[in-house]
Amino acid sequence: MPSTRSLISILIRSMGRTSLSRALDSVAKQTWPNLEVLVINASGQPHPALPEDFPFPLRLIDSDVPLQRSAAANLLLQEARGDLGLFLDDDDRLGPDHLSRLEQALHSNPGHVLAYTDVSCVESNTAGMDDPPQEVRRYAQPYDATRLMLENYIPIHAALFDLELVRTNPELRFDTRFDLFEDWDFWLQLQQQGSFLHVPGISAWYHIHGNSGAGVRMAESDSGQAALSHLVDK
Repeated sequence: MPSTRSLISILIRSMGRTSLSRALDSVAKQTWPNLEVLVINASGQPHPALPEDFPFPLRLIDSDVPLQRSAAANLLLQEARGDLGLFLDDDDRLGPDHLSRLEQALHSNPGHVLAYTDVSCVESNTAGMDDPPQEVRRYAQPYDATRLMLENYIPIHAALFDLELVRTNPELRFDTRFDLFEDWDFWLQLQQQGSFLHVPGISAWYHIHGNSGAGVRMAESDSGQAALSHLVDK
């Protein structure tokens, strides 16, 4: 059985986009009862107000300068008080049982440092905005430590990880030399600390629209290839 004593920190890097309300709504519907939500303003611009009637503790970490993705992630790790943590981009969303499934898996399998679910990658039809998003990719790979060194098959909001481990290992942080594949590099660091656990079944969605979806679209771009080369070198 899961332990309701575990505090889960939801860590959101926000650019102040309207999609943040959808991401927060998906957090508000979580069945796991013990949450805190930290939103960091990474845009450097005035941030829209957060909802006052949110069902879980919700805090904005403001910044008057733009923050690189890795730097914003590290500030969230620094401020988080939870036993477990999950990053959620401000344009993605979680199913209601996402956190409960992941926490139960970790609680039932001590010794694992991270658990992840399957994720559906969906894209809105810009020609018909009322049409439902269409799945363009599904992340549903069983855990393979060697494969993770070759391919990032774990979207950032798929994974719940051990925050206590991060606190006791000051070097376990996002590498600020990366602004693409920074989550992949973080998973590889975590993997050096212990094994991961795959929890089959989709309970999170990765939205592609406009300039979002870097992990799906940019892998073959020049900047994606440069970042990949940097990661391989490291």
